[in-house]
Amino acid sequence: MLADPQMAPLSKDDIGEWREHIEQARALRKIVSQWWDANVDAYAPSPSDSPDDYAANLSTNRDFVLVERKKADLFYQQPTVQAVASPLMQGQEALMETHTNILNAKLGVHGVDVKDLVHRALFDVLCPSGTGWTVMGYESTTVDTPLPDPNWQAPMVLDPMTGQPAPDPTAQAPMIMAPVPVHEDCFWRWLSPKQGLIPHTFRSTRWDDAPWLGFDFEWPTAVAKAKGWISPEDKGNNADDELHFDYGLNKASSGDVVKGTVIFYKSALYRQDRPHPLHQTLLILIDGKEAPVEHKDSPYQTLTPEGSLTPDSLLGFPIHPLTIRPMTDSAYVPSDCTLSRPIVNELNRFRSQMVEMRDANIMRWQYNTDVMPPDALAKIVRSPIGGMIGVPGDAFVGEGAIKELPHGSYPRENFSFNDYLDNDLARTHALDSAGSGAQSDSSTTATEANIVQSNVNARLGLERGVVLDWYVKGVTKYSTLLQRFMTAQEASSIVGQQGAQQWDSWRKNVPASLAFTALPDSALRNDIASERKRAMDEYAFLAKDPMINRMELLKHMLPKMHMPMSVLQTQPPQSKPEPAKPNFSFDGNDLNPINPQFPLVVEILRQAGVTISPQAVQEAQAGAMNQAMTLHAQAQDTGNGEAGPNTTHPGKIAQAESLSKHQVDETGGMQGTGEANPMGGVM
Repeated sequence: MLADPQMAPLSKDDIGEWREHIEQARALRKIVSQWWDANVDAYAPSPSDSPDDYAANLSTNRDFVLVERKKADLFYQQPTVQAVASPLMQGQEALMETHTNILNAKLGVHGVDVKDLVHRALFDVLCPSGTGWTVMGYESTTVDTPLPDPNWQAPMVLDPMTGQPAPDPTAQAPMIMAPVPVHEDCFWRWLSPKQGLIPHTFRSTRWDDAPWLGFDFEWPTAVAKAKGWISPEDKGNNADDELHFDYGLNKASSGDVVKGTVIFYKSALYRQDRPHPLHQTLLILIDGKEAPVEHKDSPYQTLTPEGSLTPDSLLGFPIHPLTIRPMTDSAYVPSDCTLSRPIVNELNRFRSQMVEMRDANIMRWQYNTDVMPPDALAKIVRSPIGGMIGVPGDAFVGEGAIKELPHGSYPRENFSFNDYLDNDLARTHALDSAGSGAQSDSSTTATEANIVQSNVNARLGLERGVVLDWYVKGVTKYSTLLQRFMTAQEASSIVGQQGAQQWDSWRKNVPASLAFTALPDSALRNDIASERKRAMDEYAFLAKDPMINRMELLKHMLPKMHMPMSVLQTQPPQSKPEPAKPNFSFDGNDLNPINPQFPLVVEILRQAGVTISPQAVQEAQAGAMNQAMTLHAQAQDTGNGEAGPNTTHPGKIAQAESLSKHQVDETGGMQGTGEANPMGGVM
């Protein structure tokens, strides 16, 4: 096997030191993994268990209920991420949006499928190990294809036109075999906790602060041979049970596999030629081979000539574990199921004791053979519950004609212990029976329920925020892989040919590293009706604001209305300005036939299309004359020509229209009091 020119030197002593680091990490992992196996065994039966034996061992299934319910609370759906604006990116917002659209598409169900990825990691966090392991990177499958030698130069000949030396236009470049990618993938995958490797001296869960992180792997020998890691005549080994949860099967694979370890370490701690503190080195060791098969600069980072990292370099480890809580001086945080294991075991045991006590309370009978004949006793045994049994009169001994048979009782206080254990579990997991979707036997007031829910939200909200921060940090790392390796052809299937070409020329020259954040509440489960109403309210309140892009509001609202984006017009219709029209203002005096301006007003109205019939004009003139004569007569009677006071009420002022016509329905106040709800909810 030829030496890789990218291989960094590694002495024999250094290799031995790394082997020792790996063995110490494996030994520590083996110690803590016994807790992981116990949690997995309690979560569900293994295939090797007998169905009859499992049914006889009572289980309350608390691990399953709490783990599956909490997974949905912590990560319900794929969040929508958006790029964080940087001052150095001013004027490049459109290209950043293009990159964000590519990133969200690659994270979706047809790419990474982060919903499945995060749920797998959350299962490990909540049930077996307390840490969910993921790894991201780039892999390419190539095929050797004959191509013209790109380094070949045509021989020089004299140009007959100029007499000067020029490349021979008839010469052809020789063909060479070059690897051509036939499949490329920027991946982000789940790892079993039993594969992860943590330095035995590292005592934290701030994973990017570790000196190195790694994982053990098992690959088919054919893959290892294709990569050139082992010789064609080499053979593999059997699979290692310690790298996986066997679920009680205890059957090692007889397949031919190659076992090894992948490590990313901080170069400055182990190499003299890479002083940058964030630069990393990739080391791959194969069990049974002394020399490493790969030892080179991380393929996900690039150093500038000055020694700094380029903006498209991955910052942090491509191995990206998840933990939702720290524990002082420990890299192995117990899972939720580990912490609640004594309570769940006690609850299962108590439930078994309850069944045993119930069986013990089944009444046993004795009967007087001199008084109760066998045929009468057989009637008692065969009688239905609540039935009447006829027995000889001697069995009553003067106790009347009908009497009740004795039966056992199970006091209610015996169930209190079960309630105590359920309460302890609810405190541990921040999920009571109501939060788990089960009906509660206790009766609480609305105020008490709000207080409980508020405290639960505080705990779950914190953990949900930790998961979201971890996810956004992973998305930021994954974004650099797309910048470095994704082809423009693949990007064109997401943003179109023109957008992909612009993005392809921009991504290698970004002035600063990209960072991302998630849209608020985009990872939570939201009620469809409330989401639709909120989108409509946002449009109603913001559409007329001159600072708002109405097209973006419509793009956000239409999917929630189950309407296709094709209903949007690319350009709003251009409205032609109406010709200027003269404005006139008339009052009642202008339409009085006895006033001098009346003929002009009638003519203007006629030009505007409003005609007044001559008969109406004559009647109006006659009425005006009669009114004038009446006023004249009244003036003579009162001694003056002034009209009496106007006593007509003008009515109330017009009420101002509110922006929202439903403010009464959305007060958020406490019913019947008008006071604000102290918990912030509607009651």
